[in-house]
Amino acid sequence: MNLLTRHPLRTLVLMGLIVQVLVTTAGAAVIFRAILVTRQTSERVARTSEVRNAADRMLESFVDAQAGERAFLLTGNERFLAGYTDALTAVPQTAVRLADLLGGDTVQVGRVRRLVSLYTQWCDQAARSEIAARRAAPAGYAEAARGAAAEAARLRQTAAAYAASGGEDSLRVVRAQAASLRDHLTGMLRTTPPASPAATDWARAQRLLDVMAVARPASAPAPLLTAATVVEAIVRRHALAAGAAESRVMTLITRRSGQVFADNFRPVYVAFGVTEDARLAAQVAQGRTATRTAEGAALALPVTVVLLVLLGFSHAGAATDAIDRIIEASRGIADGDLSRRVAVRRGDEIGQLATAFNEMAEQMATRARQSALVQQMSEMLEASPSVDEALSVASRYVQDLFPGTVGGVYLIADSRDAAELAASWGAAFALPPAFAPDDCWALLRGLPYAVDVQRDGVLCRHLPTQRPAANLCLPLTSQDGTLGILQLSFPAAPAGDVAAPSSAALDSALALARSISDRVGLAIANLRLRESLRAQSIRDPLTGVFNRRYLEETLEREIRRAQRGENPLGLIIFDLDRFKQFNDTYGHEAGDTFLRELGAMLRDRFRRDDVVCRYGGEEFVVVLPDATLESTLQRARSLGEAVRDLAVSYQGQPLGATTASLGVAAFPQHGASGEALLRAADAALYRAKQNGRARAEAATTPI
Repeated sequence: MNLLTRHPLRTLVLMGLIVQVLVTTAGAAVIFRAILVTRQTSERVARTSEVRNAADRMLESFVDAQAGERAFLLTGNERFLAGYTDALTAVPQTAVRLADLLGGDTVQVGRVRRLVSLYTQWCDQAARSEIAARRAAPAGYAEAARGAAAEAARLRQTAAAYAASGGEDSLRVVRAQAASLRDHLTGMLRTTPPASPAATDWARAQRLLDVMAVARPASAPAPLLTAATVVEAIVRRHALAAGAAESRVMTLITRRSGQVFADNFRPVYVAFGVTEDARLAAQVAQGRTATRTAEGAALALPVTVVLLVLLGFSHAGAATDAIDRIIEASRGIADGDLSRRVAVRRGDEIGQLATAFNEMAEQMATRARQSALVQQMSEMLEASPSVDEALSVASRYVQDLFPGTVGGVYLIADSRDAAELAASWGAAFALPPAFAPDDCWALLRGLPYAVDVQRDGVLCRHLPTQRPAANLCLPLTSQDGTLGILQLSFPAAPAGDVAAPSSAALDSALALARSISDRVGLAIANLRLRESLRAQSIRDPLTGVFNRRYLEETLEREIRRAQRGENPLGLIIFDLDRFKQFNDTYGHEAGDTFLRELGAMLRDRFRRDDVVCRYGGEEFVVVLPDATLESTLQRARSLGEAVRDLAVSYQGQPLGATTASLGVAAFPQHGASGEALLRAADAALYRAKQNGRARAEAATTPI
């Protein structure tokens, strides 16, 4: 068995085929003649069977045509003529095909011609006249005509009564009967051929009835009687004609003239079929004789074939076992067990198949792990509260997906003149903290850029001097444009040799990295949009500090936090002194410029935990967590000095200085709620205004 498994299956199969051919050739000469006879017999049998089937189709077409024509004669339903219409073309075509198949058999060809002649005679002498008779007398037409004649007689009698005695009641009866008869004739007109004389007469009668149906009391009786008489004459004449046509149809139905042709058709068909059946039986017998000859010749080969089969079976058993192991492992992988592998014990094609299976299973396991990690990363990115957290998540997962690589995420600065390093991983070499967007081919092209150094690829200029083996740069894009790039570098081998991944591996890595970059770019864009919307909802657009809505939400929260931690909290409220006069002097645009610069100064001056809000107009509030009353008052005075020293220019001209009046309150001394603190600080502000402005005052008692 080991000797066989060392040879390729193709070689073993070729050797078996050579032996099989040599043995088979010896018996081929014996059975060739028998096979030739069998084939000829099969062709004759097939041709005879086709002749028999064609004859059956001809009989079936004739029977369908006769049944359909008979059904139409009885009912007048045109749908029953479908079989008759189809037979008009099917019977001649079948006859032509039968003549081709029968060839020189003049007897059978003559019978076919006789069948066609009988069918043609039936069509010409019976079917066409019966169809024409029924079409001239549609079913129910005669009865409807008789009913119309009775109605016309009643109408004429009513018109005569009206002509004799007059009266509106008689006239109403005349109009009603005229309308009813008109509707009756309208229904009959639908079943009357448009070109027939009856259609013209019905139309004339309808016109007369239309006049009678709308006759007024002032109408003369004589014309109405005349019209009724004419209508009665028309209807009676056509009722008699319809009765005569219906009688002719009934005569044709009882005469059954087409049955004669059917009775003559069937014996010819039976004689034709008996002849073909006899011919078919003779051909089948000849084929059986040839088959027995072939079977006898084949008996000489079994011994050799059995030996070859036994030898092949011994080898096929081992091959089947190996294939079964591959199938079992494949089913395990299909069930989700990606750890299944196959032992490679053969050197033939099956062994190569097992090796290829193991490689495929390893790739599937790797891709499944990558897909799971990418999915986890997507979920974490969606849950990230900020861009920094999203970049941290992306860094962790990229290191798991691309172990041993060096990379980072660069984000385009607001000035659009630099890409700044926002996250990085890997320790093989350091990435530059920033670079110009023109230094990256991915940013220039707007497409992922993969370079293989071993294949003389062109590197981006922002890469470090320590050349990587391969590098991937993928743009992070959104609907608003390019946000930055995701960079992945595959370091060179420690000895300095470039150990670049294969072309297929680099393509696979590029596809995976593109999936990651799409998700990271989308997450960053969504987080930026969320932060922008949040800022728009809580920031004052002019000064950039928080708005009054944010103050109302935050102040109560900070007071509760101070209560839980038993910590102090300070609050400053200040107003720009005589700012209306400032606006009147310099203009409102200059006033807005001053407020804008004031907002920038406030954002720079206070701590990150402090809350600076524009309370309204030129009034501002500052919340200072963990600040005592003394420190808050000190910071208020310092703030007043900063406002006084604030120098602002508008259109190149310096604006005059202004001062601020400030009120200070503290928790818990001046109140336990935001509203109480604001009232206390506002009262202190009012006192500062009264005491000469440009000063800070502290609240004295709880409000």
